Amino acid sequence: KDFLIRNEIIPIELEEDFLTVAASHPDNENLLSGIGRYVNTDVEFQVALAQDIIDAVEQYYDRSLTDEVEVAKLERDVDEERHEREEFEREGEFYEEEE
Repeated sequence: KDFLIRNEIIPIELEEDFLTVAASHPDNENLLSGIGRYVNTDVEFQVALAQDIIDAVEQYYDRSLTDEVEVAKLERDVDEERHEREEFEREGEFYEEEE
């Protein structure tokens, strides 16, 4: 996220071995080598407004974090239900043994 905002870039499409990146300054000489540290594809740049790029990056990462929190809640709920079911089953076995 920091790299994207600092360089005012965002990937917009990946097709096979070809990445399209929106950049506010696609003529930046260090941009291609910086991206090359993260991906091993050919890169094509398209010009975009810096604020639009930053907004898109923030929106994507905020949504991703929200999704991660929701997934964590669901996993916790599933674990709690599994634990309750296992406990219920153990209690059922206990009562069967007493009879």
